[in-house]
Amino acid sequence: MRRFHPSNKYRCHNGMSSMAGIITLLCLSLFLGGCRPDWETLRHQVVLLEAGHSQGSAFPINQDGYYVTNYHVIKEALNGAEINAIEATVPTEKIHPGKLIAHSKSLDLAVVRIPDWKHPPFILSDNSAVKIQQHVKSIGYPGVLRTNRTHPSYVEPSLTDGRISALETLAPSPAGTPVKVFTHEATINPGNSGGPLVDECGHVVGVNEAKANADVAENTFLAIRVNELKSFLKENRVDFSSSDSSCLAPMGELRFWQMALSIGLVALLLVGILIYLQLRKSFDQRNPGFNAISQTISKVLRTQHHRNRENEDRTIYQRGEDGEVIKVKGGSTPASKATLQLVPEQKKWPTIPLTPGANLLIGRDAGMTDLAIPSEQVSRQHLVVCTDQTGIVRILDLGSSNGTYIDHKKVTSGSDCITQGHILKPENRLILGDESVVYRLHKG
Repeated sequence: MRRFHPSNKYRCHNGMSSMAGIITLLCLSLFLGGCRPDWETLRHQVVLLEAGHSQGSAFPINQDGYYVTNYHVIKEALNGAEINAIEATVPTEKIHPGKLIAHSKSLDLAVVRIPDWKHPPFILSDNSAVKIQQHVKSIGYPGVLRTNRTHPSYVEPSLTDGRISALETLAPSPAGTPVKVFTHEATINPGNSGGPLVDECGHVVGVNEAKANADVAENTFLAIRVNELKSFLKENRVDFSSSDSSCLAPMGELRFWQMALSIGLVALLLVGILIYLQLRKSFDQRNPGFNAISQTISKVLRTQHHRNRENEDRTIYQRGEDGEVIKVKGGSTPASKATLQLVPEQKKWPTIPLTPGANLLIGRDAGMTDLAIPSEQVSRQHLVVCTDQTGIVRILDLGSSNGTYIDHKKVTSGSDCITQGHILKPENRLILGDESVVYRLHKG
């Protein structure tokens, strides 16, 4: 971590730095607190489409009734089938006729216009801001396959949560081009086809397309990246709303008092810092001897803080009575820069950096581990990887459901990774559950 060291003449007291940090965090929380989208309203902007025997989802991209969906949802319209948006099925059906505006079989994208049923448009995001493990949501109509047409849930859009798993490129068909997609965990079913994949701000990052085959990956779903959609829309001269910024909601969504209070606190912080620096400057000029003593004391305190960091207890993991892994202190290991990595054989899994002197809890549940691997073969809390100061890496299983293996030899469970863990070498293969999740140790 880089640290800012002001000159002695303008060195700030630790209390001032802490206050600045607290006020900054408060301002950020106020700024972002009102920025979350209204998910109930947003999900009802997605509509249910039917074209012949096909059903799917579609979402608005402009104010003129233009909607995006998948090509395979409306392909029967090319043979004369009508396209309809279904608003209600009970007590009487209410449908809105649509017209096919543009389509691409190779991209599996299409644009439909529904002139008499318009919704506020979704904002299309920029894929360059999307990261692996970023939270996303799928919106669509899986109920068309689960329920009878007269059941209310038939036209009730669903909202599911997940994370981005990987950035992939689909191999082209003989007459097509490669398509850039995301794999993610926000559950979709065939009725979701053509629906939006959105970030935490409600901005579209992809168009949901299909579920990956079980022999490729379990509980993994595909979405066409939104930048592919943008290019398709531009080529067909279809207007759309977009944003190239990261997931920060528009200023207009903030309440006035939140904005005013945030701006006021930031201004107060800046004025306070300026007054403090001016007073400190005047005091140092009148008391040069005190300034030298202050510098000496600060140096001693920084040295002691560094020693305390070096004597921090090593973390040992053990399973509690309720089965959850807990942390127990004991021993001491200084932290140092990571020079080791666990590299996956399949690129869809995350690379795991290792730090000498530190333990890493790995599992499927991001809220209960230090690093999450989104695979059903991996338990919620699967294993601990510990690395000593000499670079020796040890593996300790935490009683996982599918087991941990080094070259197909099962790793036994325990509570202390340093004393009970199995040594992992670069020539070994670390297998979590089965051959779908395999890592190798890389030194360098």
